[in-house]
Amino acid sequence: MTHGTFQLARGVIRIDPATGKAEGSVIVSATSGDSGSHMRDSEMKDSILEVGRYPEITFTPQQTEGQRTPQGEFPATIRGILMLHGSPHQIALTVVVQPSGDRFTATTHFAVPYVAWGLKDPSLLIFRCADTVYVDIKTQGQVTWVPAAARNAAPAHPDPASHDVKQ
Repeated sequence: MTHGTFQLARGVIRIDPATGKAEGSVIVSATSGDSGSHMRDSEMKDSILEVGRYPEITFTPQQTEGQRTPQGEFPATIRGILMLHGSPHQIALTVVVQPSGDRFTATTHFAVPYVAWGLKDPSLLIFRCADTVYVDIKTQGQVTWVPAAARNAAPAHPDPASHDVKQ
């Protein structure tokens, strides 16, 4: 099993707590992929992700479900579009949110069936690779509460964080 990281480039998610409507984007640098093996990383970036053509992986949230609880962590679902290798894919992320005042930590785990999504299979001869990668994300952010009249402003500002990819 191979582990690696991708770096968050930037991101803001805005959520209307009354409707669950979400907007904004989270952008990950596809060029930042690092598994600790230069040869494997070069193959992944050049032949599979084609970072020269598609330097970013973008998640655009559309809708959230879940309620903040008065104490402790709580689950939420964020539905949106994952733009990978130039193609949009509907995805629902089950997120565990741990609030701490106006700050939070959020974690999620999801599968990316990259071969089914049209990316090249990196398997060679007797070296077989899984056709799905599993992504673990842990990020931190700050909530900015906005009066109802100005809800189109940015209520959440994620801090830069690593995105772990497991294959």
